[in-house]
Amino acid sequence: MLSVLFNLILLPFHLIWTLIGLIFSLCGKLITIGFGLTLIIIGLICCITVIALPPGVLLIIFGFLLCIKGIF
Repeated sequence: MLSVLFNLILLPFHLIWTLIGLIFSLCGKLITIGFGLTLIIIGLICCITVIALPPGVLLIIFGFLLCIKGIF
């Protein structure tokens, strides 16, 4: 029971990491890093407006993960 609950909690992280891997394999390292930096900039612009703060933070995190995936 605990193993099923643990896998259920980790499922979104696994799906996000798989999506990042798919984007990485399709685009290549430089394009992935450039796309990640673009998402970080868009996230920062969204964070300037208080209304769009939650999506902005998510864009920054996703862009950072793309940059990390592109470097390694």
